[in-house]
Amino acid sequence: MSSKLPYFDKDGWIRNTSLFSEAAQRFIKTGRYTEHRVGSKEWLKFWQEEERRCIEGYKLGEVEITGYHYFYLNYYPMDIVQKVNGIETRVRRFPKFWFIDWQFFRIIDYCIKNGLHFSAVKVRGCGYSEKAASMGARDMNLTFKDAEGHIIFKKMFYYASYDNYLNQLVGKAFDAMDHLNNNTDQYFRRSYMLSNKPASYERKAGILTKTNERIPTGGEFYGILVDRPDKVRGGRGNLLFFEEAGAFKNLVQAINIARPIVELNSGRSVIGTILAWGTSNVNETEVEGLKQLIYNPNAFNMIKFKNVWSHDSQIDLEFIKSLPKDPLSFVIPKDSPEYAEKGTGTGWFVPAYYVADLDEDGNPILETSLERLKKQRELVLSGQSHQDAMSYIADHPFTIEEALIKTANKEFNCYKLTKQIVDIESGLIKPNITKGTFYPIIDKKTNNVSEIKFVPSQNGQVSILEHPQWAVEQPDGSWVVNLSTPTKKRLYIAGIDSIDQGVSDSETNGSKIALLIKKRVDPDNPLNPFNSSYVCKYNERPLDVRIAYDQIAYALMYYDGLALVEYSKIAIIRYFVEKKWIKYLAKEPEAPSRTIKSYTPNSNKYGIRVTADIINFYIQKIKDYLLDYADKLYFIDHLKQLSQYTREEKRKFDLVAAMGCCEILEAEFSNVLASSLSTKKKPVFTPPVWYQDETGRKIFGVKPKQDFFVRDVVEERMFDWNTKTFIPK
Repeated sequence: MSSKLPYFDKDGWIRNTSLFSEAAQRFIKTGRYTEHRVGSKEWLKFWQEEERRCIEGYKLGEVEITGYHYFYLNYYPMDIVQKVNGIETRVRRFPKFWFIDWQFFRIIDYCIKNGLHFSAVKVRGCGYSEKAASMGARDMNLTFKDAEGHIIFKKMFYYASYDNYLNQLVGKAFDAMDHLNNNTDQYFRRSYMLSNKPASYERKAGILTKTNERIPTGGEFYGILVDRPDKVRGGRGNLLFFEEAGAFKNLVQAINIARPIVELNSGRSVIGTILAWGTSNVNETEVEGLKQLIYNPNAFNMIKFKNVWSHDSQIDLEFIKSLPKDPLSFVIPKDSPEYAEKGTGTGWFVPAYYVADLDEDGNPILETSLERLKKQRELVLSGQSHQDAMSYIADHPFTIEEALIKTANKEFNCYKLTKQIVDIESGLIKPNITKGTFYPIIDKKTNNVSEIKFVPSQNGQVSILEHPQWAVEQPDGSWVVNLSTPTKKRLYIAGIDSIDQGVSDSETNGSKIALLIKKRVDPDNPLNPFNSSYVCKYNERPLDVRIAYDQIAYALMYYDGLALVEYSKIAIIRYFVEKKWIKYLAKEPEAPSRTIKSYTPNSNKYGIRVTADIINFYIQKIKDYLLDYADKLYFIDHLKQLSQYTREEKRKFDLVAAMGCCEILEAEFSNVLASSLSTKKKPVFTPPVWYQDETGRKIFGVKPKQDFFVRDVVEERMFDWNTKTFIPK
């Protein structure tokens, strides 16, 4: 192996990469790609070889690059930042070899050859728009042949939800096409553009004969502003680009419309490749669509990678050095059983430390990059608001979960919350959650509920993370709690967001009823991993609302929990009174009065009023909880409601409302340990009186209770303990 040729070093980085850009370097020096006379054999040979490299790729030494990559390096001038007279400024140059570009173009080549699409979430400013523009320029100006030798002209469609994104991308592609037309000795020139309409972002390569006959000589290019998903109809192209997918309105719907256009015979024949990428931190972000593509790419026939990017927030050098260099080495094959399984892989991810500091060959200098980025983060986190800091992290992510932080107009911008969602969806965390249904066991003598039985089933409506310690597992896999078994009072608290009607009583589906049961810290087992976790969830809208009320009541009996509900939800409160289950509902708590001056609790009323002040109160309590315990939440729909919550649409988030009620109860019992409540009795008011002790001395104080009625030896009056008043003589 000659050291002058490109090669892979011992760490997997590529060396001598400038050799792949010889054509561009010649153009920079001479203003031409070749010195051979136009039309000569040498000239024709040169351009035929260049065309071959742009189509088939180019191998030098140990390293091979794709045709798209070769074209990008040599025929796509772009604005790059360089120092001119010691000052950094943008100049028109050809791109340098970057290791992340080598990865990108290898992935795209693999997708095209294997009938797959592509999705990516990335650091901002890593040149994906430039690469997309170069791909369109290449396919516009080259001719291709199918397996039978027939000439093929390709079509490209560029989609964006916002005109400024589309305008920038199309402008870059048009500039590249003009460069080819003006600087390739007419070899790549396609004479006239049959259509050149900047307003509609459309170009078609071809020539006009003397009789105005239009003869195509190259590809077709369309830029389309997609303000409605159906705007992608008709996109029968070889490449379909979805620019700034993190800000793409109705992205999933648009891609679902586009797929049948490029996937024929129910997906057995893929004639076009869909490419979608972006960042999450943009105004009015629509990042949910991109998140679906990244977390479950197989649902969209997209290339899927083993998730090597999820990691704790303390990214270290050893971790990033261990990441695979060649992306194809950890692609999950489409025909493998693992590919079809959700949660085993993700789309592509470009971290910030891969583009921060590069060596002369375009490889990331990980040590320098990581140190500099961490110092920058410390400055940002110490000097900016939480939301601004999270926006910075979303633009400069270390992990895939950071890249998908949703920062715009969201109430709970919490890094731990985002990370927990990603870790669960990507399969890094697999909580053992059991679905099932509660059933009461009736005592035949008293006709009361004596036991609660939980029967696991796939169709069950109740989700349980951890059973209470007094639940007994049965041989058939069910769990039973005997209601006479001693429990720990207030170890479990709950919140309910109730409804008054089921599906059969309402013309619309409406909201669901929600119950969340939280396990407080167990003082007898403070290291239990589920302390401060929500361990039971019910979130349904049955045909008959009483079915929901029963399941909620049985869950509270099962955990011996106390639940807080909005007291305007009269139906559930009346139902609990009728069934004699009212002891499982909390009366109006005092906790909000500590911060809300206008709030005066009514100790005789069950539930809590829900005002703007109360909503503000429980939102702050939820934020406090998430800062410490977001990694203790495991129900994915609960996590997603928290990540998507906005006050403007608060009625859509029933699990958040239930959590809010629960956190109010947590504040109510903040100074009370669960274990102390298991034996603690409510104090009884005993008034002081004058009485004689055994020696005959007169004493004013609380007389030891002997009878139901106490005689005042001085006034000779009787004290009624029921009414706590003296009985007149």
